[in-house]
Amino acid sequence: MEVLADFVERRAVPILIVILIISIFFFSMVPRISFKTDIRGFLPDNEMSQANARVMDYYGDAPSIHFILVKAINKEEDVLTPLSLKEQYKLVKSLKELDGVEETLSIADVVNILYQYRLDKSGSMTINRSRNISDAENADYEEIRTKLNLMFGILNGSYGEEIVSMFSDNFPMFSDNSLDNVKLLINLLFSKDFDLDDAHAKATIIIVNLDGGLSNDELKELARSIHERTDELQAELVTIELSHTGEYQIATEIDQATRDTMGVIVGAIFIVIAIMLYIGFRRGSYVILPLGILLLATVWTFGTAYIIGLKFSAVMVGVIPLIFGLGVDYPVHVSERYQEELGKGKKISIALKTAIKHVGGAIAICAISTAIGFFSNIISDVEPVRVFGITCAIGTSYAFILTLFFYCPARFLLDKRAKHNPLLPHKMKQLALEAKSRVKKKKHTLFTKTSYKFPGSIAIMALVITALAVLGTFNLESEFSMKDFLPDDWESLKTEEKIFEMFEAGSYTQSFILVESNSVATTEVYNDIRETIFRISDDSNIVSISSKDGDRLSLTEGIPRLVDMAYSLDPDILTRHNISDDGSLMANCSDSDIVNFYDFLYANNTVIEPLTGQTLAEHTSTLLHRNDEGGYDATLIRVYVNVRTSEDSRNLYSDLNDDVVSNGSVDFYITGGMILNIATLDSLQSGQIKATLVCIGVIGLMLILVYRKLPLGLIPLIPVILSTAWILGAMYVLGMSINVLTVTVTSLGIGMGIDYAVHVSERFREELKKNTTKMSVKETIGNLWRPLSISSMTTVAGFSVLLLTPIPIMASYGIICALSLVFSYTAAMFVLPVVLVARSNWSKHDKKVHKEVKKRPPTINAATITGHKLR
Repeated sequence: MEVLADFVERRAVPILIVILIISIFFFSMVPRISFKTDIRGFLPDNEMSQANARVMDYYGDAPSIHFILVKAINKEEDVLTPLSLKEQYKLVKSLKELDGVEETLSIADVVNILYQYRLDKSGSMTINRSRNISDAENADYEEIRTKLNLMFGILNGSYGEEIVSMFSDNFPMFSDNSLDNVKLLINLLFSKDFDLDDAHAKATIIIVNLDGGLSNDELKELARSIHERTDELQAELVTIELSHTGEYQIATEIDQATRDTMGVIVGAIFIVIAIMLYIGFRRGSYVILPLGILLLATVWTFGTAYIIGLKFSAVMVGVIPLIFGLGVDYPVHVSERYQEELGKGKKISIALKTAIKHVGGAIAICAISTAIGFFSNIISDVEPVRVFGITCAIGTSYAFILTLFFYCPARFLLDKRAKHNPLLPHKMKQLALEAKSRVKKKKHTLFTKTSYKFPGSIAIMALVITALAVLGTFNLESEFSMKDFLPDDWESLKTEEKIFEMFEAGSYTQSFILVESNSVATTEVYNDIRETIFRISDDSNIVSISSKDGDRLSLTEGIPRLVDMAYSLDPDILTRHNISDDGSLMANCSDSDIVNFYDFLYANNTVIEPLTGQTLAEHTSTLLHRNDEGGYDATLIRVYVNVRTSEDSRNLYSDLNDDVVSNGSVDFYITGGMILNIATLDSLQSGQIKATLVCIGVIGLMLILVYRKLPLGLIPLIPVILSTAWILGAMYVLGMSINVLTVTVTSLGIGMGIDYAVHVSERFREELKKNTTKMSVKETIGNLWRPLSISSMTTVAGFSVLLLTPIPIMASYGIICALSLVFSYTAAMFVLPVVLVARSNWSKHDKKVHKEVKKRPPTINAATITGHKLR
């Protein structure tokens, strides 16, 4: 450090020029950065995620769903009036014109198809595809109402077999085997107040399927286009009110919230830290220069992250307060030691060199330890957590580098220039008086008294608190949702909440049971799948309604659904393959019958879904996978689920796992939808444990190597481990859960907390060389309480700025980080001195030094500080 101090003094100007050039380069990178958040990016690479990837590979990318909530604002409070249906179809017709919109599913689509069919004079049905209800005039409203009543009449059984048979020829979904499924679907499109007999509903939903093959950016842009198109049409609509939600609508709003939040955070944290620095030092340059370090460190960090290809998601918002909160510690400690040396009468260059020599080593250890703490997150299976850890490690490292190579040379040049200013002698005198006053008062702080007067009480209290905190840690819950990145009052979240409350399907999400084997075209697998689907129907988190006979009908698709479709086309087809009308296998059904039946499904190009135009073969390919050799090696059970929380997801996973019936010759994988949240949460928890252990181990090893003694290397870890346990216990008390940000709190707490412990340990070792144990601890705490207090208060204030953000996950993260700093500070200032004194007493240090130690405070000689000005 002495060589470095000499280099900084002799090459101050060239160093600052190099820093300026590097900063200009990194500043040029910043405009290219964009924040993009995607839920798929949070998925770990484990068995559940791999199974989901195979589902996408076998059956194509599932369409992303955009939801439009339609609420009646007409006097009838009914979305089923002819005019309301006309306005709804005008909307869906417009949305279908957008590239990337594959199809829409709405009651208006169903009524429009029926509207296009007419009975001619001979009683046969004719179709006119150019007719649609959005062009209907008042004279046509009665026909719209008639077709709507016809549809509901078929569903509730009020029409005769002749009408049902006639419509079944053109609409297979109205066949006997499919009516329950259609009824289920219709019910899901209407709010819970809908009555099939009354045909009245206050709200409905339009499901817009987006091309799953589009990139994330394209899907976000499409969601934005849908929103804009809907807003344009809203002004023309008089019977309905529209609102939006959906995965990519939420992702788009998260990106917007992230950009907005970044501005709020940067502005607020600048102001807060500036105020704290001014309170601590009362000099302009001691505010401006540290803020300059933090700004440059942030720009360098994001520029570096962009260059090395790190992905910027909403999680990266937390990087800024971390850089500001932790980075400010380094210049604060250098400044405080620099002023302390000036107060002893040393010249500017000597004071700065002394500060670098004694503090530089400590902050170097702190910087390395903090970087290790963040880098430990690289072992996480969740990419945003890895990226967050890497970026924070880079940021805090840059803050350390800039403290030495920007702050120190700038401090030297600024103060050297002020030295020759003849107008400022009164400032020099004020500096001397302030420094002298601090030296007199430093021995009489709360910390210096309690640390050596009540060691037993402090130790017992720390152990009791830690024990209670550990108990709370075991009860911490995990939670993960992209919605945590949005304020509760954003449109997409409010709409999602309304849909959940008003509609049976709630979240409208799918989960999958993937069945894989060398051949799934066997009677055993067929029966297992059929039994599994039957058992699924009574699960609590499955979307379902009551049927006519009182059973629950679940919106679940699999091989039995294909059987129903085949039967609706040709009732004899099942018999020819030894399958009963109800889908059960006849006694003489063989594996070859199953293979032949599946071949029939794959070869049939009859349109089976009038709303989408999908053929039976196309629909079969979404549930049954045929490999290049023509064999059937996988099939899928699609389960529509109604889940909101991670606890719901775990219950769903458990239920589905219990429902699976397998003879052992096939592999079943439960995946998709909210089930994948479990994979993320489990990965977060396991990653947190591994990162914590790695962090403690590597930092401990580093400290042992630095100090070359096992006790000296392990002692600084004691307050860090205690504060880590305390923060996890505090999370439990505050009702907080482990999420994608708070999962980093342990490695973060270790990385941050080690700073205080290292400073205390280093100063204690320095004082122990010339004082008794008691005097050493008094000198250590007396000299460090001020810089550590300024540092901790500034950092806590920086993290507290996150409470100003409307993003829930960021606000809770700010609270956790602030508490972590408070606990780390408390453990270092109260608990660590007790441990250091105990170790010193055990080593009988006091017998090795003189009995009398010079206790007088350093003499302040104002004349020796000639020309120095604190700006």
